[in-house]
Amino acid sequence: MIVVATTHPATPPSHRTPFKLARMDQRLEEANERNDVDLRFAEVNQRIDRHTNEVNARIDELKKVTIKGYIKLIRLDNALYQLPGSLEEVPFPDGTFPWGKEVEVDGPSHTRVKLPELRNLESVKNLTEPETFGYFQGYYPGEQMPPQTARRREKILLAIGLGKDLHLL
Repeated sequence: MIVVATTHPATPPSHRTPFKLARMDQRLEEANERNDVDLRFAEVNQRIDRHTNEVNARIDELKKVTIKGYIKLIRLDNALYQLPGSLEEVPFPDGTFPWGKEVEVDGPSHTRVKLPELRNLESVKNLTEPETFGYFQGYYPGEQMPPQTARRREKILLAIGLGKDLHLL
């Protein structure tokens, strides 16, 4: 038989149980508090996400309105203050600025074309067939493509504010 000498009197199991239960209760309460904090963070994050989505939707609406207003302003400027070689670049309805942009055209050749600057009436007259396809697609997305190049040029003139010059084509 082996006898172990201790300096502490042995605590009977009945006296240790309340201490263990108290520590377990404390740990359980701490875990619940962490869960409450996690739930609060989740709720706050959901509210932030909802508000962020609302703000982004409003920004998208403002972008659309701004683009439309800018296009109208530039068209009017082109129509009224037309000095030789001074036309302003009119963006496409989606806000894309076309000058120098490479686009794939849905015309007969399905090629890529770099859109030239349209600084004056002569530059519109000199558009190649694929370039007229590219500009028409950009200014009139979803519209039926006119088969005649001359008709596409007319629509491009209208899009950039030179409708009064249609007779000069």
